[in-house]
Amino acid sequence: MPSDFELVTTPEEIRENVYRFNHPSAVDRGRAQMLLSETKYWVADEEENCFGPTKFVGIKDMTFSLYEKLREESNRRPSRFTGGKKGTIGKAIMKVLNSEFTKSPELHALLSEWSKSKFGSDAIKAKTEFIRLRMGERKLPEPKRPTDKSAPPVIAIPSRARELVELFEDAYPRCTREQLLQIVPHHNRLSNRLRAWFAKVGATEIAAECDSVDVSCLHSGQSCLFELKTCHKQSTRHALREALGQILEYAFYPGRPRRERLAIVLDAEPSKSDTAWFRRLVEIGVTVELFWLIENDVYAEPVSDHPLAIHARQR
Repeated sequence: MPSDFELVTTPEEIRENVYRFNHPSAVDRGRAQMLLSETKYWVADEEENCFGPTKFVGIKDMTFSLYEKLREESNRRPSRFTGGKKGTIGKAIMKVLNSEFTKSPELHALLSEWSKSKFGSDAIKAKTEFIRLRMGERKLPEPKRPTDKSAPPVIAIPSRARELVELFEDAYPRCTREQLLQIVPHHNRLSNRLRAWFAKVGATEIAAECDSVDVSCLHSGQSCLFELKTCHKQSTRHALREALGQILEYAFYPGRPRRERLAIVLDAEPSKSDTAWFRRLVEIGVTVELFWLIENDVYAEPVSDHPLAIHARQR
């Protein structure tokens, strides 16, 4: 039963949950967005440059589906599924980290930046409190306020953050403090159009959102893996930097199936410097092809002999 959940007992378990919250599946992204406006107490993982809601990260092996079950159960009857300083989960986190939740204007500002970059909205509570996630007993340094307003925040956008949304293409409403927003799932529109193109050019075994991989297929007898990125007001360089770490993890992390061909797909045209960067990667043995979509058209400026690149439009 969901009420039989186990509380976290180590910093590593908390960090794993923070990572899991920052990597929602396509189905779970909406749930993650809802937590932004509902959460007052946050865990700040400064080592990994990201945040996690207390009620999500304080339960061992937490998943979004388990979170929903616990939430529904707590709405029906009293349960231990309580966060905050005095709640069961909040107390467990404070015990593990040997610290307390405190107000922090610095972390609140960084949480807002992270929220906007990660989910396209800063619909977080006006009043928040934080507890810092440490590595063992090592105390993390206090963040410093940038003196230059144009300088990036100390806690950067998570390099492994994913831009995933529901696989349906209809907009869905989400209430924030200010207004009702219509969220259009650009990522899955990109996925749907790319997979339709794969079918047209003869790819087989086309799959989406399988084992955390955005899209995969088989073409010319070679297994192909694709990491999709919507730029969403950020540069193509930033999107590529984010996607590159992800696709290399999916392709080479121990226990993962090996893929013969790797590629990143954007929803905006990369710069000439971007493609020059990827050609340099090929020279050192890191071969990742680069595709992008403009409306329904798939483009490539081949940096390798990827079997699907020859079917794409050329810049």
